[in-house]
Amino acid sequence: MKNTQTLLTIPKKYIDLLGQEQALKILTLFAEIEAGKYDKKEIHSFKLTTLNHPIFIRAIKADMQSFVNTFIDPYLDKK
Repeated sequence: MKNTQTLLTIPKKYIDLLGQEQALKILTLFAEIEAGKYDKKEIHSFKLTTLNHPIFIRAIKADMQSFVNTFIDPYLDKK
């Protein structure tokens, strides 16, 4: 389990929607993409417990923003 300080840096909207473990995994991937850790042609996948199929994103900012626009923001608008 990650330390409390790490968990406090996760935005509440991600924890509400994804749970701590998934939110931490996704935001870690996003931070690594932002830091240039991956080649832009790399494709990463992760599983959301609320979906039957995995999510695939390329290591580019546009895909990260598309994930937020598709899965995070619409959910919050409904709340």
